[in-house]
Amino acid sequence: MERTAIAVCTYLRNDGLRRLLAAVDHLRIPESEERQVAVIVVDNSPDGGARDCVYENAANARFEIIYLSETDKGLSNARNAALATARASGAKYLAFIDDDEVPEPGWLHALRAAMERDGAAAAAGPTYPVFARPPGSWLPVARYDYVPAVKNGYALDGSSANLMLDLEKLADSGIEFDARFNETGGEDTCLVKELMRRGHKIAWADDAIVWDDIPANRMTVRWLMRRWYRTGQTEARLSASNPYSPSARAVNVAKGFVRLAGGTAKAVVRLPQIARGKPYRFVDSFFTICRGGGYLAGAFGRVYREYSANGYRQR
Repeated sequence: MERTAIAVCTYLRNDGLRRLLAAVDHLRIPESEERQVAVIVVDNSPDGGARDCVYENAANARFEIIYLSETDKGLSNARNAALATARASGAKYLAFIDDDEVPEPGWLHALRAAMERDGAAAAAGPTYPVFARPPGSWLPVARYDYVPAVKNGYALDGSSANLMLDLEKLADSGIEFDARFNETGGEDTCLVKELMRRGHKIAWADDAIVWDDIPANRMTVRWLMRRWYRTGQTEARLSASNPYSPSARAVNVAKGFVRLAGGTAKAVVRLPQIARGKPYRFVDSFFTICRGGGYLAGAFGRVYREYSANGYRQR
């Protein structure tokens, strides 16, 4: 077995981190291969708030745990610190998972098997929600799943919530997480898209399942709309090497208006679903509307900083 690292980027979420580290201890790894697995916890809080939590778990952990304090705040900064630490540890593969998630026991094996089967530069798996309370009738719960489109057995996108990278191929391509996305998110989408642009494949591992904890403050239509709006902005920023050039701006404005029009039409058609007891179908129409708004905002340089100092804990 090639040496494999698991990266967890954390920020003031020790309860979730404890659950995750406990679940990692139950991964389905042969005892003879346990020494080939390392867990890297990148603490992005300014005062090392996760240090004690990590060391408490490390005392009896099944795998080596490496604690790293990255005080330069930002998602890309934390993920790039994980890349550097994994390489220094001699790892060939690096799997990312979030500090509010729990993997199935076969998660790591499934990602690595997909990578090796396809000779891919990365592998992605699905993320499914676990809600803190029963969702209300207005909430389109399917929107909390993250299952990218798959074509000919390969994923067309990927999220650092459930992603494995081949560190050698990543280094050969000269790719890392883009610092422009430190406060906005989308750094993982940018990296995956850049790998694909350079001809690499993203292996799909449908059995590499991760469960995402959805707290009550994220179980709102407002939270979903903000996330959908940010999605549109990210797509606009990734649409061209210079998304603010006149040609790219015109394309993003057009895409924005098309989505606004299409989403509005969809909302009108689905309005009767409220009376039929399925209001979530009406709310789901706003996915397209919010993405359109994000495209228009992104075309003119507006950036929604979801992970800034004021918004970081709302994701």
